This record gives sequence, structure tokens and C-alpha cells, in this order.
Amino acid sequence: MYQVPPEGNAWLVIIVTCLVAPLSHAGIDCSRQLTAIESQICEEPLLSQDRQLNQQYAAILKLPDVDKARVRAGQKRWLSTVRDACSDYTCLSEAYSKRLLELWELRMTLTEIEDKPLSSAVARRDCQAIAALADRRALAPYLIPGYDRQDTGIKLAEWEVTASEAGKYEDRMLSDAYRIYRLRTGKQNRLQRFGEFASGGTCSWRHIFSIDRLISGKPVPILDELNEQEGSLSYDTDTPIFFHQRNYILNSSTVNFERSLVGISWVRPDGGMTPVCHVSNAREPRIMESRLPELCEGILSGVIKPLEGQLQLLPSKEDQPDVIARFFHDPPNAEDFRLIRIDLEGDGKEDQLGVFEESRMAGWGFTFQWLYALDRPGEPGKQKSLNALLDRSEANTIYSYRGQAYFQGTDLVYDWKIFRIRDGQVEPVCRFQNPNTVELVHP
Repeated sequence: MYQVPPEGNAWLVIIVTCLVAPLSHAGIDCSRQLTAIESQICEEPLLSQDRQLNQQYAAILKLPDVDKARVRAGQKRWLSTVRDACSDYTCLSEAYSKRLLELWELRMTLTEIEDKPLSSAVARRDCQAIAALADRRALAPYLIPGYDRQDTGIKLAEWEVTASEAGKYEDRMLSDAYRIYRLRTGKQNRLQRFGEFASGGTCSWRHIFSIDRLISGKPVPILDELNEQEGSLSYDTDTPIFFHQRNYILNSSTVNFERSLVGISWVRPDGGMTPVCHVSNAREPRIMESRLPELCEGILSGVIKPLEGQLQLLPSKEDQPDVIARFFHDPPNAEDFRLIRIDLEGDGKEDQLGVFEESRMAGWGFTFQWLYALDRPGEPGKQKSLNALLDRSEANTIYSYRGQAYFQGTDLVYDWKIFRIRDGQVEPVCRFQNPNTVELVHP
């Protein structure tokens, strides 16, 4: 029989419908015995910052004609006098953020920038390569670090936008930039500031524009188009990367750019942006990982179909049978209830699985779904949802294979997977993906 995990491990699943060793750049080995500072760095989000910093450091050391001894000495000095002098998370986070920007500036100063006009061959090569990296969720090493102006612990005058500068583009319906990037767009160019701006509201956009172009009043086609669409929905998000010696802007439909990439633009030497290609998901998914090939292939082909269960309209709160009512908390506003009888753990025992659903129409619109093992005894309101095991995955479809329950969900990187429950733990069984396809629009 299924055992629900303790309270401390519970998650509510929401279904959305609509550096470093001194002379090395391999990062900290978090499996060995660690110092107090290293222990903090081996936890997120500092671990990601450490990884990003290592990637910039490694890229600099690979540059031709770079004074490697001087770079290593500077990094060693930063480790001993800045990072290791910290005693808390805030100090470490600020130290990493500032050092990451310093290394990025050094890298761009020393890097040979490719600023020739983009040919069809280069455009196709880079678009296909970037789309393939997004498929593998492998674009992190190419991300351009930005200066978060809301980080009160870091002040970098050369990155900032003054009040007088911001005033020159207020009439273009832009609030002040909340993040600044510095890009070198041509061989002879200095580092130029690019601002990340956002619209307000539930369904907003986040786009990157050249600060210099905004101040000078030069055309910014994407901005002009967005202003013309005022009142319509836009979920666009921009992410800058440095790839094959060029700056590209990745446009995505959500903040997770790798899972929802829809377009790629090249940042020209003049700071303007040229759309290069559209990116879309292939209609036919493919199997990426499979522990039960017959199950995975059967689901993909449609031979194995999802369980519908018995759909029941919930009675009024006063008339709810106790077996249903005892699972509600706060109280919920569930609209539909499905009852599915199935073996949850593969132990040969049939369980009653209750699926409670509630729809909300704010923003994109949401369907909240809770799964409960109805056979589990307990006090009213004390039962724990199966969502606790399914963690942050969206378990919205249930299959039966050889008598056991399998759950289909979409994980945090938007691959869709099939899970099963064994010994109170979730095991991924199948992973599917719709690979990206590219349509060239330039030149």
C-alpha cells in the first residue's frame, strides 16, 4: 500500500494549462571535506554563480596571446582577499556577482569580435547549433552576465544609466532598465550598454535594447512594434548569449529560454538587432530516455491510452461524503473529482486514487490538480497529496501498464516524462522531447 511522505517533504503541484581552486577552472569539488565558505558555495544559488564564474575564467585562459600568469594571479588574489574573506551568504553573493562582471569585461576586451555581415551559411549554422544546444539544455556556458540594478550591494558606475539618460527615452513608453549588459559589438567598438526592460501586468514582456540607440532616438523596431500592440498579450523574453564570436539575443515565450525558444536575433555592430531565424518545436516527439521501451513506445504511438477514471461532479460542501471531504484543506474550491482504482506501487494491491481539480482564469489560466490515495486512513484535513512525491513535475495524465499506475508530467525544463512510484520514491521511466526546428529569415 502506498505510504504518503511526511509533512516536511510535501509539495503542491500546480498544473499550468494555457570558484574555484586558485589555479584551476574546474570548480569546487563539493564531494570532499569543505571549508565553511566552500560549504555555502556548494549550495544553490551560489553553486550556479561559481559555475558561471569558472566558465568565464576558463574562456579567458583559452584566448590567444593572453597573459595567463597575470590572469591566474588576479584570480588567486580575488579568492584570498575577497571571496575567502566573506563570512555570510550576502557577502559571497555580492563578491561573485561583481567578479563575474569583471571577468566578462576582461574577456570582451581581449576577445576578437566577428562583425562582418551575417551570411546565409553562417546564419543557418549558428541558428541550428543554438537550437540544438537548447534541446540539450546546454546553453548556460554561452550566457552573458548582467548587472542587476536592484542589487543594492553592488554599484558599478560604468554600467549605470543616469537619470538624465533615462529621461531621454521615457516618451518611448519604457520604465527604467532593471538589468544592464555590456556588449562589444564590433572589432573597433567599446563596450556598449544594453538594458533589459519589462512591461507591467500579469502577461508581460522582457526585452533588451541598446541604451545608446534609445538615448539618441534611433529607431528600435521591436520596441515600436510592442508599443503599437499596447493592450495585447505578449510573453516574450530576451536572453543574450555570446556564440561564435557574435552577440545573439534569444527570444523565448517564457523566462526559461531553453525550453521555449522561438527566435534568434543578431546584435549588429551599430547596436541594432537583426532577426535571423524562427525556432519552433517539431510536431512529432521523440524518445530521449527509456527504461521500459514497450511502455514508452506504446504511449508515443497511442497504443497505450490514458485512464479517464470516473468523473464525478462534487456535491455541495454540506453534502460531501466524508471520504472526499476529509482531503480538503483551506478550504479548496475543487470543481471536479475523478476516482481511479489502480495499483500505485506495483505491489499487487489496488488503491483508490482521487484526483481533485480546480480551474482559475487569472493570467494565463490555471488548473490546480491534487492526487490523493483515498485508502489511507487519517484525520480530516491531515492526508498528504501524492504531489509531494511528484515534486515540481506536472502530473496531469495517468496510464496503467501491467496493472501499475504511471504518471505523465512536464518537468522544469519542459521535457515530458513518464513516472512511476516505487518504495515511496518517484522513478522516471520515459523522457520525450519535441526537438527544435529552424526557419531562416535572414538574410
